Amino acid sequence: MERFIFLSTDDIYFSNSWYAQSKRDAEKIVAESNIKWSIVRCPTIFGRYDSKNFSQLSRLVQRYPIIPVPYMGTFIWEPVFVKDVAVHVLSIATQSSGSEGRVSIPVGPEKLRFREIIEQLIRYHGKKRWILPIPNILSSALIGMHSRLMGWMKKPDLIDTFKDKVCTDDKALIVRYGTAFAEIYPPK
Repeated sequence: MERFIFLSTDDIYFSNSWYAQSKRDAEKIVAESNIKWSIVRCPTIFGRYDSKNFSQLSRLVQRYPIIPVPYMGTFIWEPVFVKDVAVHVLSIATQSSGSEGRVSIPVGPEKLRFREIIEQLIRYHGKKRWILPIPNILSSALIGMHSRLMGWMKKPDLIDTFKDKVCTDDKALIVRYGTAFAEIYPPK
């Protein structure tokens, strides 16, 4: 069976960025089309060789003795392993029916606070690091100042990075996979 699988992002729930809006617009076009379709909304994806997200955090932990953690690190993510996303997309592509006209969200087995992610990366690299939790008001002020200085990023885009990202969409099929963050970044 032929079907169009559109890879989207769960940022459509949490962000007002241009990127999130472009994904919302594209999802609408796909859903209103006459083709057979499935939409996969990916949360934050992790894997040892990614070039952003956790890779950037990993480099931060490797290089700096003090790790600032915006918004006290209390916001929660449901990161999913890249191979689990691939398995999810492949299963949709090979199903004979049941997933067309459906939105699914592959998530990992854990709901992790951002601080827990940083702590795991510190253990993984075997480094002694000091975590500096930054209070909410100061986090917002620093992000706003950074955004104005950099000029290339709108303030809401960066703030949206540091939000709870736990999907509660009751219309989407949430599929929980089993690869834990610590399995890919185990303590050395």
